[in-house]
Amino acid sequence: MPAEITLPAFLEEKLRNAPYRHVVQKALENFSDWFRASRLPFFPDYTDHGIQHMEQVLETAVKLIPDTARLHFSGADAAALVLAVLFHDSALHLTEAGFHQLIKGTDAAYAPMKPFDTTDWAQTWADFMFLARRWDDAKLVQVFGGDNGVPTGTVQDPFAHWHNLTRTDYLLIGEFIRQQHPRLAHEMARHGVPGPNGQLLKLDESLPHEWRDLVGLIARSHGLPLRTCLDYLKNAPDFGEEARREYQGVHAVYLMALLRVADYFQIDSNRTSSRIFEYKKIYSGISEIEHKAHQAVRNITKGDDKEALFIQAKPDEVAVFLRLKEWLAGIQQELDASWAVLGEVYGRYEEEGWDTLGLTFRRVRSNLDDVAEFAKTVPYVPDRIRFDVARAELLKLLIGPLYGDDPSYGVRELMQNSIDAVREYDQFVLDNPEYADIPRREQEADVVVELGPFDEAKGYAVMTISDRGIGMTEATIRDYFLRAGASYRQSANWKTAFEIDDATGGKSKVLRSGRFGIGALAAFLIGQDMEVETRYIGSKEGYVFNTTLDLDSINVNRAQLPVGTSIRIMISHDNYIGLLTKHQKKFSPSRFNWYLLDKPTVMRRWYGPGDSIVNITNQEGMNFTNNDQNWRRIETPFPYEIYWTLQGAPNLTCNGLFVSNSDALRNVPNEILKSDNAPVQFPLVSIVDPDGKFPLNLERNNIRSDSYEFGLALVRDLLQEMLSWLLFNGPVCAESVSIQHTIMPWLSTYANHNTLVASKSGYAVRLVSLLDGISVRHTINHHHSGFVLDVQTEDSLIFGHYLPWASGSYGTHLSEISVVEGLGTDKKVKSLTRKVFYSEKYSNKSAPRGKLKRESNYRDEVVYELEQQKKGWLVAAEHGCPTREFNVTKWPKPVFHRSSGEGSRTYFIEHFFPEESYFKAISKPWLLDELWQEHFGKSWIPFALEDRIAKFPQAAQFLKERYPQVVPDEAWALLGGKPAKGN
Repeated sequence: MPAEITLPAFLEEKLRNAPYRHVVQKALENFSDWFRASRLPFFPDYTDHGIQHMEQVLETAVKLIPDTARLHFSGADAAALVLAVLFHDSALHLTEAGFHQLIKGTDAAYAPMKPFDTTDWAQTWADFMFLARRWDDAKLVQVFGGDNGVPTGTVQDPFAHWHNLTRTDYLLIGEFIRQQHPRLAHEMARHGVPGPNGQLLKLDESLPHEWRDLVGLIARSHGLPLRTCLDYLKNAPDFGEEARREYQGVHAVYLMALLRVADYFQIDSNRTSSRIFEYKKIYSGISEIEHKAHQAVRNITKGDDKEALFIQAKPDEVAVFLRLKEWLAGIQQELDASWAVLGEVYGRYEEEGWDTLGLTFRRVRSNLDDVAEFAKTVPYVPDRIRFDVARAELLKLLIGPLYGDDPSYGVRELMQNSIDAVREYDQFVLDNPEYADIPRREQEADVVVELGPFDEAKGYAVMTISDRGIGMTEATIRDYFLRAGASYRQSANWKTAFEIDDATGGKSKVLRSGRFGIGALAAFLIGQDMEVETRYIGSKEGYVFNTTLDLDSINVNRAQLPVGTSIRIMISHDNYIGLLTKHQKKFSPSRFNWYLLDKPTVMRRWYGPGDSIVNITNQEGMNFTNNDQNWRRIETPFPYEIYWTLQGAPNLTCNGLFVSNSDALRNVPNEILKSDNAPVQFPLVSIVDPDGKFPLNLERNNIRSDSYEFGLALVRDLLQEMLSWLLFNGPVCAESVSIQHTIMPWLSTYANHNTLVASKSGYAVRLVSLLDGISVRHTINHHHSGFVLDVQTEDSLIFGHYLPWASGSYGTHLSEISVVEGLGTDKKVKSLTRKVFYSEKYSNKSAPRGKLKRESNYRDEVVYELEQQKKGWLVAAEHGCPTREFNVTKWPKPVFHRSSGEGSRTYFIEHFFPEESYFKAISKPWLLDELWQEHFGKSWIPFALEDRIAKFPQAAQFLKERYPQVVPDEAWALLGGKPAKGN
């Protein structure tokens, strides 16, 4: 490699008498040293951008100067061109320290250069990171590389670990510099190259500021339209109108044309080694294709056409072929634009000879131009072949399978889009209050959904969905609303307006429901003809258009409209009847009642028999606040909020929209409960998901998995609230358990199946971990169902029961806890039994004494004799059974009694066991056992409230903070007082 940059002889000659020749010479020396030492740290995979590239660009620029123009090419032109070429790609050589100084430094010189730039470098980097965190996989693979479409890196903030940068960090910074290197070229020419201590190098101080600016502008021009640079020269105070043609001997516009075309032509094989892939893996997808494209160029020569340049290439794969075709088209575009601007700026100045300032070539030709002939020379088809669709036909295919031709889904999609638009409007005005006074649509609610009467003469009804939302721009209509699968809320424009930056990506400032880009496709679920009126809040006018699904081109007209959107759809008779008679199903609600929140406001209106009008405003709003007694929020690491309740909502809603009432959403997997027979269901769930991360299926009528990914946290919260309620609202004595302890209605399903137990000293839930091994003396259970009602132990253990029996709620089942003989014996425990039953027959007369019944069971034959009678209750016992006075008031009168015969339908049966008997659990501990031990250990809860709080202070503190809604006033008094509302 040369010791320093060697200039073409033509430029050397021009520089001999050029102004500031010493500045150019010193710059060549300094830049040669810099480029030679540069490691290109942020561009490990790039083609050559060092000394050789600079020499080739200068050599090509000279070749682009026609002989007729060389007489008018001044020494000042030569100086400015050489300096501009040195700077045009120099940003790619920035060091780590230089980049850090640029972004984090305090040098005021690197201020935004108007009109090109509006933000400083710190903000420009922040804006870049804002969008980079939102790159899709295709972009990530393009920048970082990937394996089968899976990116090899993710976007992280390099400044968070600056002294431990990864390969991905370097490539990320490289992408930023690549995008900004024309701006950097301009600023470094003016102020110097940022480095660890001020500037690494800068142009000699003797070069005037205007020259630095001009050199920087020429360098920057290869990344801007030429006409934009003309405007800068015209309006900058240091230059003015005449500078467009000439300034102190510099023909800046001509130099810009030379530089941009010469830089474009640098795509021959000399810029990259043909053996690059033999020893080095290219991670960046951009760099890999660039390497291959350079290697594919075999020769660049003049053709028979004196104004044309012929390029011979042999790409060995279609991606390289397409890249070369793109490059050739770009060169031709640059030539056309450059010739046009040069003619405009210099064409009229024949006397000065400036009309000769043109380019050697006007056209570029290639062996790739004739694709059919080129195809004969390669084994692949040289064409862009990829997945594509026939638009209307595909949409027709999608509509039926996606939503089952149910028009109510179309209502949901359009209603949801309108609700999102209103939320976006509110946020936009909050961020930009100057737009608050722009007229909006005037209507009864933020969103109005109206189904008009069916017009027999016209053969259709009209559904209108209108909103006072943010509206649509022309680009939104074209690129998103009318393009299925293109979601505007995934676009950079939307994210810039409605997301805040976060270390893990963007966080939406608005609650949004649209995510799959259904757009106008939703309207065609309802009808085949659609009329749209819309105006974006930031536009001075709106747009009106009519369309059908098959229309080849849509006439979009400008119109004066208020802000908002209205969509009118012509509905067939079948769809009209379907919408009018809609009944709620598992996966869709009745009528148009998809939306369940109270803000934004939604009005639903349809015409019933005799043109009667039915108006329904918002459903009863589900208010997710800390003070809402109906909804509980659980804390999870998932990127959305989770609320639950046990009443007054569908099984699943998301962002206030009905999702599903499927019974499957209530099923709790056994692995969560750690049991296959625990009687627990998921509660009703509502998701608040601003960022669209909750895993809904494409139809948005269910989730994509078999169960909730937060299922364990949900069930834990449900059961912990039950334990919290029991701690602060439990029974005050054992007798209140044995008769009936009132359970909160919404907890009854869970509490009934986990019946309370109590002893002389306290109470608990019937759990294996608490009862296993307790000695048993006496049990009372229902004879036919086997449910335990009362158990007497040495400590008088009592099982509570929930009444009335007709409710279908029972107590503890013996199949889960059995009574067996003591340790060391294999025999069943032989108990003495006594039966207690009620008979209407003997409610007003005495039953005969003596033998009541004889029966056989698994042990042997048992003879029962009538022992007691009280008010229709009869007690019959086998011989030897302990006697005691029977307390009639303890037993409620049964609400059903199948027979009044003596003993034919006994209601209760008592067992008296020998001393060696004890509880033996057949089932295993489950999740509720774990939660009980987590809060209370293996202890039972005392009856006195003050004793409970004193015994379990940590549990009381945690549970009252987590579930304040279940804490009664008397408990708050012992806990230091009730918190203020809203805390």
